[in-house]
Amino acid sequence: MTSLDDAELTTLAIIPIITGTISVIASSYVLQDIIRDPKKRMRTYCRLVFGMAAIDFLTSLMYAFSTLPMEKGVAVYGVFAVGNHSTCTTQAFFYSNGNRVAHLSLLFGMVLHFNSEIPMAGTQI
Repeated sequence: MTSLDDAELTTLAIIPIITGTISVIASSYVLQDIIRDPKKRMRTYCRLVFGMAAIDFLTSLMYAFSTLPMEKGVAVYGVFAVGNHSTCTTQAFFYSNGNRVAHLSLLFGMVLHFNSEIPMAGTQI
C-alpha cells in the first residue's frame, strides 16, 4: 500500500467539503419548497420526501465538515482535524444514518417507478 503525500490528503479532505456543500444547498431547497406549500405538507409523498431530505441535509452537513470533527492528533488522514472524541462520534452517527436513508430512497424510488405498493409484513397469502 502506498502512502499519500500532503497534497493528496488535502485533496481528499477538500472534495467532500465541496460536494457536501452542494448537497446541503440542494436539500435545503427541497425542504423549503415543501415547507412553503400547504398542499405539499399534506401529501404523504411530500412528507416522505421531506423526511428523507431532512436526514440527507444532516448527512450532507457532516460530509461538508469533512475532516474537521476528527480528533486532532489521533486521525491519520485528518488534514484539517480540530475536533475531539465527541465530535468524531457525532459525525460517525450521521454518516451511518445517512446510509440507511440512501437505502430507503432507493426503495421509495423503485416503488414510484414500478407503480406498486410495498408489501406489508402482516398480509396473508
